[in-house]
Amino acid sequence: MGRVYKTNKIQSYASAGFYQKGKGLKELANEVESYIEEGFKFIKIKVGRTPETMLCPTRNMPKGDECVVTLEEDLARVEACIKVLKNRAKLIVDVNNAWTPSVAIKMGREFEKMESTG
Repeated sequence: MGRVYKTNKIQSYASAGFYQKGKGLKELANEVESYIEEGFKFIKIKVGRTPETMLCPTRNMPKGDECVVTLEEDLARVEACIKVLKNRAKLIVDVNNAWTPSVAIKMGREFEKMESTG
């Protein structure tokens, strides 16, 4: 995370990790694994459905109370993905502007810790 890849080729990524009822860490890990098996080197997951953060988009969504998580649960989701990746692919997180700068910095630091130990 936080690295810039310079290349004259455009890399594709799998867009995964959408919040869904009944989709736990195991299901998320299986989904990420399936994209690695398909050959993707970059996998993007959603984060940020955290109602305690000021900019959470669920407030303005129909059924906005569904599929919400805490910051700790988003950390667990990212950690589960990093464990599956095992340096075979890179993880991208997409927060959709749901976090304030201070929350994004805090979470980014936590993600970096996971990456260095993953």
